[in-house]
Amino acid sequence: LHREHPQARFTEDLMHTCDVVELSAGAERDYRQLLARAAQPNFYAPFDETNAAEVDRRFAALTRGAARALEAPLGGGRSLCVVASEGAARSSFEDLCGKPLGAADYIALAQRFHTLVIDDLPQL
Repeated sequence: LHREHPQARFTEDLMHTCDVVELSAGAERDYRQLLARAAQPNFYAPFDETNAAEVDRRFAALTRGAARALEAPLGGGRSLCVVASEGAARSSFEDLCGKPLGAADYIALAQRFHTLVIDDLPQL
């Protein structure tokens, strides 16, 4: 009976798809350090002219230079204007986090775009 439960099937699929790393309790090791480093950075700070140009270059490569403004559908018949193409989108932090958006809206964006570039993150 347990093996027929959706969670059990999901767990089995996950174990066959992903590498399993055993974490022992009380270990003094930071397992994040075992992960391979990204070939290119995913975060650019400080966001100066040089880094801004690199983000522009990488976004242009992701979108093959075809990015344009479009209305990405969200829940409830609403939409959010983003610059997008080829499954990648770009928006400002203010547009994503300064407006009354909820989990369903972020899920809609994640389902539509494999990559989301967020500009103008405030420094904490």
